[in-house]
Amino acid sequence: MGHERTGFRAAECRPYGTGNDASVWGGILPPQTDGGQTRPIARYNLEADVYNFFGMDGVLYKIATLIYNIMVLSLLWLLFSIPLFTIGASTTALFFVTTRLISNHERYLWRDFWSSFKSNFRQATLTWLMTAAIGFVLFGTDHSTFRTLVLLARIPLSIELVLISIYIYPIYARFDVKLTDAVKSAFIMANRHILTSVCCMAVALTVLLAAYLYPIFLLAAMGVYAYSSSFLFMRLFRKYHPEIDGDNSNICA
Repeated sequence: MGHERTGFRAAECRPYGTGNDASVWGGILPPQTDGGQTRPIARYNLEADVYNFFGMDGVLYKIATLIYNIMVLSLLWLLFSIPLFTIGASTTALFFVTTRLISNHERYLWRDFWSSFKSNFRQATLTWLMTAAIGFVLFGTDHSTFRTLVLLARIPLSIELVLISIYIYPIYARFDVKLTDAVKSAFIMANRHILTSVCCMAVALTVLLAAYLYPIFLLAAMGVYAYSSSFLFMRLFRKYHPEIDGDNSNICA
């Protein structure tokens, strides 16, 4: 009797009970019978499962690639932030790459990072310097003359400053906007989408806590935060620009 065609490797078909069962059926259960017809049982393809786990498209390879990308991006961010005044530009470049990874674009880490760093350097650096100056005024100067008034204003101003800082660099990374428009958009998004803002702050606090408990984690902290929060930002940005996952590097707002 001929073999039935299936998508699996089938054992040789013989009537059940003929010969040594274990050797006849290769160590697997004998074939099922249906009205005297012998039907082979498919073999378990261990080789295919091993390849699916360890191969180029396997889970292990994808996890290793993700860890590699995060480590490289974190080191690039640290390197380009050494002058301190470039933190804004390097943060924008970091989010540019991570949001493109979320959109499943081709992975050119160094090329994309450097391209975004150059194109957004001016406004991202100016934004960072302005943020640092406002932070210094709020926390680094003596307000003894108007202490009560300053204390009352410090809390909401600090919250808004943090929220705008969280949003503005991903906005620079994904949209072609001027500084004033970016600040306006960051303010509106941060206060309109409270849940997203809270989640971003929770991610940031979790990363900071991990870095505090395990200082070695500092080497990857910024990459982990940017990659994790990019899921939140891209989900939000798609509501405003559904075409944001396209091939365009930046979308005009």
